[in-house]
Amino acid sequence: MENEPLKQHKISEDTRHIYTVPNDHLLKKSLNLAEKLREEIDTKKPIEGDLWKTIEEKLLIEWTYNSNAIEGSSLTQGETAFFLKSGLTVEGKPLKDFLDAKNHAEAISFLYDVITDSRQISPGLIKKI
Repeated sequence: MENEPLKQHKISEDTRHIYTVPNDHLLKKSLNLAEKLREEIDTKKPIEGDLWKTIEEKLLIEWTYNSNAIEGSSLTQGETAFFLKSGLTVEGKPLKDFLDAKNHAEAISFLYDVITDSRQISPGLIKKI
């Protein structure tokens, strides 16, 4: 059963489905680590003012850079940060890479809004994302 793919089970005549996650040792280990890290973060809350803004900005830059690098972007992390902060492009880099960075950052912003507003996950929301 280990490393078994997700199984899809239809639960009704409409488009809703339920997925069963395999009982995987590495998955359990990762989830336990994630829970410990969440608990550690919770002990440091509330993070207020400029510090929280700095953390969010750093996360946005790193997330955008790494995601786009996986997709083949030629932007460095510094160029990504410069573009996201200033809106200015760097000479010699494809415009597509800057548009990808902009779109990724906007998608992250949208997800923050979804979480802040406690919106329900729905097919419509997923399509909008």
